[in-house]
Formats: sequence, C-alpha cells, structure tokens
Amino acid sequence: MPQRELAGYYRKAKVHILPSWFETTGLSSIEAAAMGCNIVITDKGDTREYFGDDAFYCDPANPASILETVEKASAAGINENLQKKILEKYTWQQAALQTSKAYQLATTA
Repeated sequence: MPQRELAGYYRKAKVHILPSWFETTGLSSIEAAAMGCNIVITDKGDTREYFGDDAFYCDPANPASILETVEKASAAGINENLQKKILEKYTWQQAALQTSKAYQLATTA
C-alpha cells in the first residue's frame, strides 16, 4: 500500500493487529499507535519494552488468545497515553538524536 494512503487507513482504524511469532517492535505498530489505534501485538520479543502496559498482548500460537485480545482492544477506549508516548519518544527525529548521542559516546570513549 502506498505510504500516503496508509495514514488514512490508520485514522479510520481503531485497532492494529500484529500477532507475529517474534517481533523487534514492528514499525507498523508504532505508526498505528501514533495515529491513535489500540495495539494488539505478540507477547514475544521486546514489545513490552516499547509499549509497556499500553498495548494489548496476545499469544501468536493461540488463535483464541488473538481473538480475545482483539475483542478487548476493540471494546476499549483509545489509549491517548500510548499515542502521546509514541509521538514524544519514537519519532524519526528522536531516533536520529539517540543515534547521534550513541556515536558521540563511542568517539569519546
């Protein structure tokens, strides 16, 4: 899907689902959260480090877990705390700033 169309779909959606087996925090989940979607993601990998208690976690090996979690996320209100957290901490500008800091530390060490 073209990037310019994706934002419109995120705006219309209430829930974004990425129940993968192992996730290094999918960019699509971060994008969806920034647009105000509730997030249903795997309980595997490092997703909790990014989303903490602000996401809905499922077991990707268990279809009943996925369905139950999607239903919970659909019934819940929009998590504005998650959206704010993403917009403050996980932007491309923040990624560039943190990368620059890491390089600066490496060159002074």
